[in-house]
Amino acid sequence: MSVPGRAHDGGMSWVEEALPLPAARPVDGDEPLEAAIHALAALAAGIAAVQLMLAVVLGEPIAAAFFIAALLATGACAFVGEGSARRRVAFVAGGSATVLVWLAVLPQAPAHSIVVVLGMAGVSAAVTRHLLTEGSDRRPGVRPTASIAGWTDDDVEGELAT
Repeated sequence: MSVPGRAHDGGMSWVEEALPLPAARPVDGDEPLEAAIHALAALAAGIAAVQLMLAVVLGEPIAAAFFIAALLATGACAFVGEGSARRRVAFVAGGSATVLVWLAVLPQAPAHSIVVVLGMAGVSAAVTRHLLTEGSDRRPGVRPTASIAGWTDDDVEGELAT
């Protein structure tokens, strides 16, 4: 397909020009951990939804209740907003539920998948623990400084002015 007024360059550069991507920016603080917990919780929410459907079809009310709770917790963790006041609670509940979902499907895992299931449960637990312990020593409403050299730029309350 050729775009009128352009020479054919063999690629799709016209798509890149029509749909510019946002510029890359440096990753700050806990952003990779937050992205990881969102992704792990979304994956666990999908697994919980499938397990909930199976529990309902098989008529297992206790398993269905467990997976409903896990689906709600992992869904809240996966989709919590950045400005949410309940963010930490969602991470605690969702991260814990993510680990529980992985451990709940462990008995159903084939022999060659057991290591993967245990690994995902371990990664989920480690990310949740690290994210929560990193945030526990911060005062609410105070941003962590980006670097030692820029500590005066982050003095939004004017504590250094005295």
